[in-house]
Amino acid sequence: MPGLGGIYNTKNLSLYNYAGLNPIIYVDPNGEDQFLYFWKPESTSSGAGHVAQGIGTQQNQVMYESNPTTSSPKAPIATPFKQTGSMQEVVGNAHNQNRPDLILQLKTSADQDKATIGKLEGFFAKNKDWKVFSTNCADMCRLGLSTTDYNFGSSPIISSPVELAQDLFENNPEAVKRGDIKTISGDWKAFREGTGSVRGVIEKTGKNVGESVKEKAQDLLHKVVE
Repeated sequence: MPGLGGIYNTKNLSLYNYAGLNPIIYVDPNGEDQFLYFWKPESTSSGAGHVAQGIGTQQNQVMYESNPTTSSPKAPIATPFKQTGSMQEVVGNAHNQNRPDLILQLKTSADQDKATIGKLEGFFAKNKDWKVFSTNCADMCRLGLSTTDYNFGSSPIISSPVELAQDLFENNPEAVKRGDIKTISGDWKAFREGTGSVRGVIEKTGKNVGESVKEKAQDLLHKVVE
């Protein structure tokens, strides 16, 4: 477990030393977490960014992603929609072949993980088409996160990966401080201020949030139709 020294602490080799004999401080009921894999707009062919959600451990997890088969506002969801294996394996088999620009690890419980898998399996059973306004990758992840205690916010018009990362960090400062939400790879501040974010548009154009969201939505639709 994190914070206990792993295999380098000989006490951890004992079968009778769960949580360093201090389970009130160190609790890890299932040894699993949830992972969010983000690709910035510049790293995707659509220019809209991408996010996928994994449940399990870095060594063994199932990763879900909602991806369109064609560049249009509505298209069949690409299959397979889930991958299983280590973090390296699921990322290597993701539809976007570029390495994720940001990887977050979220501490969750066994019940939350089970509920998240149920939500995501239901998402793909119900939705056969990827839709830019309702069943895109960020919509899928927000549904999966609805089983957790984290405030993942909401995004008007179009839910985007950049706003999802931004909302998680800005709406859950205590969880970030505790390390319940932590960065495994990348820099979330650089990611949230990228060219595809509302924040980035505001800083570059000086427009208000409403105008920026509308502009971002129109730009996204233009790109996916091309």
